[in-house]
Amino acid sequence: MSLLPLYGGVFLAALLLTWIIKNQAIRLHLLDAPITRSAHSRPIPRGGGVSISLLFAISALYFFLEGIIPTEEFLALTAAFVIALLGILDDLFTLRLRWRITVQLLAAIWVVYWLGGVAPIDFGFFLLTNPLLLSIMGILALIWLLNLYNFMDGID
Repeated sequence: MSLLPLYGGVFLAALLLTWIIKNQAIRLHLLDAPITRSAHSRPIPRGGGVSISLLFAISALYFFLEGIIPTEEFLALTAAFVIALLGILDDLFTLRLRWRITVQLLAAIWVVYWLGGVAPIDFGFFLLTNPLLLSIMGILALIWLLNLYNFMDGID
């Protein structure tokens, strides 16, 4: 079975849903005003990630129900749904950093747990195999990547 039509449909749905959400955010004045640390110079609509998050959740659930994604991987992916909800709440209410970091930490721990830890890393001149150290590094890497993508998302 070719998944190309499904991917094309999800892509078109993402375009349409993002356009709708953008227009509704502008209409409802859900705008992110620039501050001195902002990468953008004019107010931009908030909440555009809702369309991508919603379509990702629907797609992941479809692939799970079709048996394409194993249970452990699907359970790891549920952390993305939690992070997406956190992002929506942050867009609407501007959550405090301690709450965002706490949820991000718990989500990263959840992912590493359900994926069975982090595979050993071969640096060429030594092999890192300590499961606890690898898990801590994996959790920190997930939090760092999440915040890096969040930063890039705010760039105008």
